[in-house]
Amino acid sequence: MNKRHTFHHHSNREHFRHGRLPFPPLVRTIISAIALKMLKKQEMHGYQLAEEISKFVGRKMPKPMIYSLLKRLEHENFVVSRWDMPESGPAKRIYRITDLGVEALERKLKSVLQLKELLEKILEE
Repeated sequence: MNKRHTFHHHSNREHFRHGRLPFPPLVRTIISAIALKMLKKQEMHGYQLAEEISKFVGRKMPKPMIYSLLKRLEHENFVVSRWDMPESGPAKRIYRITDLGVEALERKLKSVLQLKELLEKILEE
């Protein structure tokens, strides 16, 4: 049986109305740099990382975006995870940056610095 799939497209106006905006690739790159930088300082579970990133950027970050970011970073071997099984409460997946992740962070920070310089140049003129 041939099924038709319907994809829903939301305009930016709908995102504004619902209090969310789509995240372009550049923003996702910056968020991944923030996540790696935070994980370089200390291990964290996904929910904690999402909360810390939200505080850092000054807006609520969608948890699914952070979890998919962590999955991608783990797939790229930039982070590794382990399960923390406390005596009470739910199990939590704890993430830690790898040496490869530290190298990726350094590259991302160089790119962010280049972007900062470009933005400053645009704002000067």
